[in-house]
Formats: sequence, C-alpha cells, structure tokens
Amino acid sequence: MSGKRRSATRSTRLFAAVQAIATTRPPGMVTALYRTFDVGDHLLYLGIANNPRSRLMEHAAWSVWAPHVVRVAVEWFSTRVEAELAERQAISAHRPLFNSSHTDDRAHARIKELMAGVPIEEIFRRDEIERRRPRVAPVVTDPFVSRRRRAAKAMTDTPA
Repeated sequence: MSGKRRSATRSTRLFAAVQAIATTRPPGMVTALYRTFDVGDHLLYLGIANNPRSRLMEHAAWSVWAPHVVRVAVEWFSTRVEAELAERQAISAHRPLFNSSHTDDRAHARIKELMAGVPIEEIFRRDEIERRRPRVAPVVTDPFVSRRRRAAKAMTDTPA
C-alpha cells in the first residue's frame, strides 16, 4: 500500500470489476478468495476476505496495482481456514506479481518499480525471465556435521 490515496478515476476499471462481483454470498459460505487480473490476464494479486467487495474497494483506494485491474474472480469457502489454505496454495502455485504475504521479497520491489513509473508490461517481462531461471537451493553448512562424520567413521573403523 502506498501512503497517498489513489484518485477514483485511476481505479475506475477496478471499480467496474468489483461491481461485476455477485452481491449475494452463497449459503453456508463464510470467506472468499479473490483474484485480480490485468488486461493481459496476468494475476496481479489475490487475497481472502469475508466481504470481498469492501476489501477490493480498499485496494482501489490504496494499492498501486489497482489501476491495472480489469477483472476479478471470487471463489467462496465454508470456513476461513479453508480459504487461508487455498490462498497459500494459490500464491505458491501462481506467484501473483504483487503479493508479499506467503511469497518472496520481490513483490515489494515490484511495487516500488510500479510507483516509480516503470510500465507494468516491463515488470511482467522481467518477472517471466526470473521465473524461468533454475532455482538453486542455498547450501547450508553445519559446523558440527564434519565432527559427527569423523566420530561416526572413527567408531566404524575401530577394530573389535
């Protein structure tokens, strides 16, 4: 979220997308998982809320990515726990461009770039390049591993 309130005219597309959301909650459903998409159908952000229309209106006022939203998809869940699990799985699987929860720190950098005037298409292009790079797990060294291995080897090498 940025410190400045976004003008209503900049977020008209999000307002229109929010108005398209069904106003009635399905019976027995408590929490919604909402997904926001841009004109190229890229997933910008996803989240959960008991009232997705209200939450999306907050995004329209404060979120730097809100002016780029043209479509919103909503999926309802019977419990908040189910919605939270689905949110984590969706973030992990789809890696929305501007989610900072349950993801890497790159979302904050993308938000800063967008605020600095970098075109969203350029941010998507760089993100696609980054996603294609093979991930290398960091090497964690344990100072006690070598001692344990030497001790274990010494025990097996000792004659009976």
